[in-house]
Amino acid sequence: MEKKRRATRARLLEAAHGVMVAKGVDAAVIRDITDKADIGFGTFYNYFESKDDLAAAVLDCMINGVGLRNRAVTGEVQIAQPDLAMAVSTRLLIRSAYEDSTWGWWVRRPDILADRLRAGLHPFVLDHVRSAIAMGIFHIADDNVEQVVAMLIWLVVGGMRDMLLGTQPPDADALITEGFMRVMGVSRRRAFDLANAPLPVTGKVVIDFSFGAHTAYKKVIKGHK
Repeated sequence: MEKKRRATRARLLEAAHGVMVAKGVDAAVIRDITDKADIGFGTFYNYFESKDDLAAAVLDCMINGVGLRNRAVTGEVQIAQPDLAMAVSTRLLIRSAYEDSTWGWWVRRPDILADRLRAGLHPFVLDHVRSAIAMGIFHIADDNVEQVVAMLIWLVVGGMRDMLLGTQPPDADALITEGFMRVMGVSRRRAFDLANAPLPVTGKVVIDFSFGAHTAYKKVIKGHK
């Protein structure tokens, strides 16, 4: 039964993402989503409290997909140059948000977006930060890491919001990342070089719509609210 519930939840999330990309989050209606998922309308409420609750779960899957993609393309760099890996990951995150229209709905709710990013990217970001601190690249006291990461998430959300609302140009990801690096104690010249380094060729983000169904992740999300 648990396996079936997870499969049904994943179908709802995948259908919701498809409808939201096509129509936008505001225009998406639950009936369209359940029809696309081939699931009874009433069944929806066995899994989600509302459309907003569903949209947040879709966002969690998208964030996890970006995190996994970024980890895959920066794996080798992470060992020798964790600052470069973090800069590349930051720019790829921002570009992914700019390229997927559903993010535009979330930047108008920056408090929720920041919470979901902080929870979803937590394991990915800490890998980069702690490696860079150990190598003397980032200059942050170990007991301040969590606080600094939370602040940096807000910096990224603010930059993403400006880009998606058109108050910053589409290539502002480099400027945002440069500021990100400066906060971590990186020199001005090095921060500029990191933020403007060539980006790796990446494929489309693969979204695992079964993500978030486990109790462990639900506890993480609850802890960031």
